[in-house]
Amino acid sequence: MIRSMSTWRPWATSALYPAATAACATVPTGPTALTVAIVNDTAVLYLSGVAVAIGFRMNLFNIGVDGQYRVAAFAAALFAGQGWLPGFLNVIGALVLAMLVGAAWAGIIAVLKVTRGVSEVISSIMLNSIATGVVSWLLFKVADKQEGSNATNTKNIPESSHVPALVQTATGQIFGLTILAVLVGIAYWYVINHTRFGFDLRATGTSESAAVASGVNVKRMTISAMLMSGAVAGLVGVSVRTLHHYDQIGLVVPSLLTWPGSAIVHDIKGENWQ
Repeated sequence: MIRSMSTWRPWATSALYPAATAACATVPTGPTALTVAIVNDTAVLYLSGVAVAIGFRMNLFNIGVDGQYRVAAFAAALFAGQGWLPGFLNVIGALVLAMLVGAAWAGIIAVLKVTRGVSEVISSIMLNSIATGVVSWLLFKVADKQEGSNATNTKNIPESSHVPALVQTATGQIFGLTILAVLVGIAYWYVINHTRFGFDLRATGTSESAAVASGVNVKRMTISAMLMSGAVAGLVGVSVRTLHHYDQIGLVVPSLLTWPGSAIVHDIKGENWQ
């Protein structure tokens, strides 16, 4: 699924980091290859941005996207590698599991906030570190040992469960699950702007006291928003690389996507999150 992601740098094509771009020798060259890399990386960054934006709508700062997609990617890789379900059902099962695990990890943050008043910023940052340690420990426990290799990975995903490329070129492929970013974006727009839940979410973020006066259960909204944010974060780890380019998950996974995601939301919305 995800083996070594140390060479995957979603920010490497940005003009804001010319030195990093020059140093990233593994990024394919040429207009077509660059376009493919931009599309694949944009899907990941967009999902990260949506995960952060859900919390921002009610002034919750989910800084734990990194930890949420780490545990979600591990759970999805472990499940998919067993091959319990045939073909594409295995993919769907892995995606659903990733969302559930991401939501559950984010739920810890929500429970701490509504029951103990713990700042979600502090708890989410701490849980990022905890997630890294937990995934590393579990990975050693369930690693698929191969003779003559020191690699620590989950089992290979059955070939029947590999998601085909959306577009195949001579220099690379646009991964099929990038379409998830489009679907999640449409769902986010509709829920936030055209449902009662979205109205309550925005109302709570604008004025908590006014929301309470109108009958909104703020604690319930806090938990719901954080669970939704975690569910979307769970898709970050499996949306592009998982079930596509790699056959297992290893110790190194993409990191620090929370901040680019937050920056995307900030640039789009400016200082006014509502």
